[in-house]
Amino acid sequence: MTLRKKHVLSLSWGFLILFFSCSSDYSGQPVTEKDETVVRINNPPLINRFISDSDTLPVGGTMVCKCRAEDPDQDSLTYTWGAFRLSDHPVRKDATVIYQRSRGLFVSSGNEAVWHAPRIDGNYLVLCKVADRAGFETVAEQRVTVTLKGCLYAKTDQIEYTLSDTIHYTIGNELNDRAYFKDCACNAMSFLEEKTKAGWKDITGPYACAAICGHVPLDPGETYSFMPFFVPETYGIYRLRFEYWFMEERIINSLYTNEFDIVPAE
Repeated sequence: MTLRKKHVLSLSWGFLILFFSCSSDYSGQPVTEKDETVVRINNPPLINRFISDSDTLPVGGTMVCKCRAEDPDQDSLTYTWGAFRLSDHPVRKDATVIYQRSRGLFVSSGNEAVWHAPRIDGNYLVLCKVADRAGFETVAEQRVTVTLKGCLYAKTDQIEYTLSDTIHYTIGNELNDRAYFKDCACNAMSFLEEKTKAGWKDITGPYACAAICGHVPLDPGETYSFMPFFVPETYGIYRLRFEYWFMEERIINSLYTNEFDIVPAE
């Protein structure tokens, strides 16, 4: 065999190897057009901007939030809103818990929401989770301060109790007017409410407490701490309600504490 023939043979084998390399899948079987599968790579949504009309609001106040997002794959997007207080137990930072037991109330429509702040002051993170149809998620957050300034307020010392705990709570006046609280024999009255599927239910019964004789009028800048009482004997979500009025005009309004949970001991 001449040198020229050796080169021709080598090139022939090279073309054969190249042909079979390009025409086989990893199993060594030829790939036909019918068997080919196009793999689509999905990308998570992109949040361009998360804005709100305020970063400070009073307890029970409202804030408008907007989350501007797009999807690189043109997928439809869903928005989920949540908020938690930074000083809460670390378990509250778990994503599932945040959205299932968010603090405050969100009234949302797509990428816009109105957050009704909880009735307890502190620093909060307001979150917007954007997900596409494939389940890919992106989260944006904003820090918000909820303050007692400019408010007539009532709050408990904690937002989570066990059955062996006692509840301490306070009312305070950060307004310019004197407030008067509904009384019974010169005692300010508190009413206990439980959250049910049908709404809030008054279950005051044996839980009515709070003797603050002599402190029924509450002047600006004044606070009063009530006598503690034992928690209800049933797990659930509760709040306390007070009735008050201003300027000696008995037009009764309701003042609520923050919601608080009764949970099993860990």
